[in-house]
Amino acid sequence: MQDLNVLEESSIIEDVVSGGAPIACFYANGNYHPHGYYLGDGIYPEYLIFAVTFRDPIDEKRAYFKKVHESSRKDIERCFGVLQQRWHIIQHPCRLWTKDKIRDVMYACIILHNMILEDDGNAICQNYIPGQVEEEITQATFEERVANDAYLRNKHEHYALMADLVEHAWSVRTIPDNDDDAS
Repeated sequence: MQDLNVLEESSIIEDVVSGGAPIACFYANGNYHPHGYYLGDGIYPEYLIFAVTFRDPIDEKRAYFKKVHESSRKDIERCFGVLQQRWHIIQHPCRLWTKDKIRDVMYACIILHNMILEDDGNAICQNYIPGQVEEEITQATFEERVANDAYLRNKHEHYALMADLVEHAWSVRTIPDNDDDAS
């Protein structure tokens, strides 16, 4: 339960409610989604910004989505393990640090790690040039905050996102060749 309390007080939720979340729109299953999402497990609430896996998938599509989802979460955990190995500052408790300091340390470690990969010729996206990013952050009015909060917690929108992600994962899956059956 403590994790959920931390989540509710986190900058992730506040950024969405205040209108300051990064713009990360995308299409899935032909439908437009104005916000990105975070991968989570079953403990996360059914908010629009969390894609959680299915405990008991009822069909082949949901079972495939669960497999892809869990695989992606493991990849992300592995990335944090690599960062912890390379940058020991991440391993140490930081309860006394401010959120800004924690964020800055994480960004610095990620940037340095990526610079080392690029220098070694092992970068996945070499010479990445980001598009224009708007730096101006406007503060949402009270009415906008209420509307953003209601939108964030809208279960119908969450289920629509999950359905689109399941369909998208299913449509881009790789289907193995059955050359063995032809012999």
